[in-house]
Amino acid sequence: MTHVSHNSQLPLVSIIIPTRLRLHFLRLTVDAIRAQTYPNFEVIVVADGHQQDVCDYIQSLQDARVTYAASQFAGRPSVVRNFGIRLATGTFISFCDDDDLWLPDKLAIQVAFMEQRGIDFCFTAAGVIDADGNKIEQPQIGYRKKISLAWFLMSLGDNIYPSTIMLRRQKLEAIKLFDESPKLRQGEDYEFFARFLEIAPGYGIDQELVLYRGHSGSIQERSVMRWFLNQLNLQKALYRTKSFPRSVLLIRLLRIFYWMARISTAALSMRVHSKIRTLNVRLFRT
Repeated sequence: MTHVSHNSQLPLVSIIIPTRLRLHFLRLTVDAIRAQTYPNFEVIVVADGHQQDVCDYIQSLQDARVTYAASQFAGRPSVVRNFGIRLATGTFISFCDDDDLWLPDKLAIQVAFMEQRGIDFCFTAAGVIDADGNKIEQPQIGYRKKISLAWFLMSLGDNIYPSTIMLRRQKLEAIKLFDESPKLRQGEDYEFFARFLEIAPGYGIDQELVLYRGHSGSIQERSVMRWFLNQLNLQKALYRTKSFPRSVLLIRLLRIFYWMARISTAALSMRVHSKIRTLNVRLFRT
């Protein structure tokens, strides 16, 4: 990997894209980033294990701002993101999943927001699109004006999306990077953001600057039990830090069980109603 010489007076933004076997979506993601109105950035596409088609695609762009790198295969975004962070040279770091899209002014708005206020961590609202890029009608996700550590720990996710964030790279020297534990395949971003919030609050921009793609190939699990187990693994990771308030983590654990019971009850009720409707149809047919 070779870095470009940047002469702009604007701060350099390092954009890290972890990718694994999704070249079709990756092309759209990279195109959206290259169309940014903010000119001073470097894109580091990090493959989870070498992928020749991705390497060939990046080389075909002939764009010195976009480079290819490959980490050893891990099957976890945390390992790939950390690999990219170690290669980054920018004042700011942003992440973008390989199937999400940025609106053209995302970087310009975020850099101005952070520079004018002297802050270290910001994120934006996001819209949702399907696998074909069609907008899904629902409220914006992931926005709050300001997020403190205590508030974030009390939540169970869906507050900050990795593809919306921007961090000041210098601050990363004060904390360890993403947790690469195999047990934390999902939720590693939450755990990382919690530790970053220990040293700097997060500020939200109430603008939809990212389009999050929801589709069957994404890492998020739909199973209620899988969600529950992932939350328990995340809870253990939060306890391991030994720096978060134990009382807050206890309340968080109780909220996990509360929502597990509530979701399970709702799912059971839907199955019961479905069976009743099926039975009624059979009775009326006889």
